Amino acid sequence: YTLFLMRFSIQRNLVHAYISIDPKGYADRIEDALSHLEETTPVESDDQYLIFGSRREYALELNDLELAEQTAHDSLKRADSDEESLAWHYLTFCYCGLCEIAWRRRDWQALKDAANEGEELAKKSKLQMEMTELILWQAVAAQQEQNEERAGYLYRRAKSRLSRLRMPADRGYHEALCGYHLLNERLDKAISTRRRELRLVENKGRHWYEARSRLKLCELLAEQGSLTEEEREQARQCMLRLQKPEELINKLNQIG
Repeated sequence: YTLFLMRFSIQRNLVHAYISIDPKGYADRIEDALSHLEETTPVESDDQYLIFGSRREYALELNDLELAEQTAHDSLKRADSDEESLAWHYLTFCYCGLCEIAWRRRDWQALKDAANEGEELAKKSKLQMEMTELILWQAVAAQQEQNEERAGYLYRRAKSRLSRLRMPADRGYHEALCGYHLLNERLDKAISTRRRELRLVENKGRHWYEARSRLKLCELLAEQGSLTEEEREQARQCMLRLQKPEELINKLNQIG
């Protein structure tokens, strides 16, 4: 088994399965698996970028922004000693993560810088979905600067690219799209975005992702004044599938 070439990929995929299903409930297993990958992966291996990426995603799901930022900077530091063409690919994902970190902190300059730098790397590495997400983050930054003409152009560009890709959007894209609509004072469109995101993960075994999506939807519906007890109860029942649902249920109960 130690000579099996797909061993690393299988173990890393298991980590991401745990993260999507229940990162708090499986925290010990996730930490053990990541530590094992770090110990058994040669320092000079490109797979180190993938480990950084897994730790960054894990930290983002737990909203540990300091750890997420640190792992992103670990990737950037590693890239200083690698060939540019190799680093471009991995750093594109890194900058997507930095955009999400900046958005959660409402650090607008950091968001703008990460989105611009990330798009350039996405072009070089030809990562189409990530380029689309980074363009949308640029739209968010432009909208915050009240540059509505540029924001609208970037938003339309990202939407057009996504329709041509014919791929389901990931978490980062939905975060950026929802952020754009909220900054544009279109609560109705932000709610529609969250409903589309929920449909992608509903009843797919991704309990954490679904529970978090339902919570965010409930928050927006409450802001609109249209949150129903049915929607609230659906969110609660989804959260109860988690091994440690207390934090999410407390947040749900705090919604007016």
